[in-house]
Amino acid sequence: MITNLKLLRRELNLHWAWQRDRSTIVEDSIKLVKSSQHRKEETLKRRHELRSAVASGGLPNTPGVKLNKIIQ
Repeated sequence: MITNLKLLRRELNLHWAWQRDRSTIVEDSIKLVKSSQHRKEETLKRRHELRSAVASGGLPNTPGVKLNKIIQ
């Protein structure tokens, strides 16, 4: 009887640990997706600003240098 209780307790602890790990993975994944979306929005905003600056003459339109290289 005691060994059965010990085994049951171990199984419950393992199940709880698995649930915790799975929820942590989901939370970390959500944070990663939100961070990636934010970086994408900031990059697109910066690209738009650079293109506007080049179009208005604020940045020199250097021959042979593409806007993608300016962004990097």
